[in-house]
Amino acid sequence: MLYIKLSQSKLDELAVQKRSRGRKKKNVRRHLLKLKKNELRQSKGRRAGGKNKPYLKKGEELFNNASFKEAIESFKQALEVDPKNKEALSYIKLSQSKLAELALQEKKQREEELRQKALADKKERLERQKAQEEEKRKAALAKAEEERAAAKQKEEELAAKIGPYLKKGEEYLITRTSKRR
Repeated sequence: MLYIKLSQSKLDELAVQKRSRGRKKKNVRRHLLKLKKNELRQSKGRRAGGKNKPYLKKGEELFNNASFKEAIESFKQALEVDPKNKEALSYIKLSQSKLAELALQEKKQREEELRQKALADKKERLERQKAQEEEKRKAALAKAEEERAAAKQKEEELAAKIGPYLKKGEEYLITRTSKRR
């Protein structure tokens, strides 16, 4: 009944507007039919809203708790009851975008972990290489010191062997130079 009263008042209003523009009453009836169809669509949504409300509520709770996959499933159940439910559709899109954001964040985090691990491995490898080079340097220094000590020992041995001959040679030179004078 409410619809008829609303429609009749709307009809009167539209008829006045349309007549003033010179349009026929037929166009007003078409317009009223469109209004009636829209109201029926909305009322179907309202009637179905009671059945899908638990799914929407559950989905909203899951969405707020960041359980996006489960929320999508709940909203899909709500859509099975009312396929044109805009709230469920928008929550599904939101949940999917949140899932995509989470996947992107996880990917970035994995990439950062891999980068950090690669840096740590490189640092460890450089430290090992530096330690090996230090060992080689110390070994080379020790070897050079041993060679110097061995050369000094040989020099001393040679000096010990040649020493008597040198003294004899010096004495000979001294005696010979003294005889010439």
